[in-house]
Amino acid sequence: MTFTNALGQTWSFRVLADTVVHPACIVIHLTDLVQQQEVSAVPDHPRQKFFTDWLHPKRLLILPDQADASSLKALRAWLKWGAHEH
Repeated sequence: MTFTNALGQTWSFRVLADTVVHPACIVIHLTDLVQQQEVSAVPDHPRQKFFTDWLHPKRLLILPDQADASSLKALRAWLKWGAHEH
């Protein structure tokens, strides 16, 4: 799976089986984040580099107001039914 943050950086990871899909939120348990290098990538902010290099987050919390409803619905369906097929 990949996602793009507000700075336009693209990250890839693998979704783990203990991911939680709840009506109030989604908690994606993931492998280490790997930033995809792009020619037009925005340079890393020092504080952001600290978090990605040292902490290596293992969970991604997605709240209902962080994406549009149709995208969240599709993500929920994929996490419940499609993520385990890969």
